Amino acid sequence: MTTFDPRIPPEAAALLRDRRKIEAIKLTREKLGLSLKDAKDLCDAYEAADATAARESAALVDATTGALTPDGLPVPIAREDFRLPAAALEALGEGDKVRAIIAVREATGWALKPCKEIVEAALARDAALLARHDEALAARRAAGSGAGRLVLALLALGLIAAALYFSGVLG
Repeated sequence: MTTFDPRIPPEAAALLRDRRKIEAIKLTREKLGLSLKDAKDLCDAYEAADATAARESAALVDATTGALTPDGLPVPIAREDFRLPAAALEALGEGDKVRAIIAVREATGWALKPCKEIVEAALARDAALLARHDEALAARRAAGSGAGRLVLALLALGLIAAALYFSGVLG
């Protein structure tokens, strides 16, 4: 197989966007001097990458407006302009970023990565929200550490009792 640059000519990219794949493959083959199979593989890879980028762009659409471009594509919005659902704000206020991400995902139906980026952007731009989140997270960790210590102490006592039993001291 021929080694090739993964970038296709801009004209071929335009043809692929216009759903003229055969012409794009032919143009890619001519411009880059590739075999038919390699040109097709390159165009397929470009389409797959382009589809991924389109999905990620669509994931930034404000679900409440559902705005579309004249081409019928979702209008992307900046992550910092997205308004978090109330459930996500509540979860962040309780120090639970994972639950906030899940709340955004449930409200929008978007993929996990854009939801995570939106929650993190909200924390980065809102100092009061970040402070409440960090304070609640610290409180949750402090409360959880006592239970963790209790479990460790019980485990240690169990190990000591087992050691004494099998050594014959308690037997």
